[in-house]
Amino acid sequence: MEDVAAASSKMAEDSGHIAGSIGSIAAAATANAEGTQHIAGASGKQLDAMAEIAASAGHLLEMAQELQQSIHRFKI
Repeated sequence: MEDVAAASSKMAEDSGHIAGSIGSIAAAATANAEGTQHIAGASGKQLDAMAEIAASAGHLLEMAQELQQSIHRFKI
């Protein structure tokens, strides 16, 4: 009986360690998910900024073409 009780006690102790490890893994997974969401949000903002830059560059190109056409009118 003493051997069975000792084995049961050891199993209960080991189960506690396993539960603690699982809790640590769950906390790490949660932190990782939060970090991933932060990166996704930052990437979205960066994508919006790049789209705005591309639109500005397109507008600048149009203005340069119009200026070039205006200059050609005044050539002698």
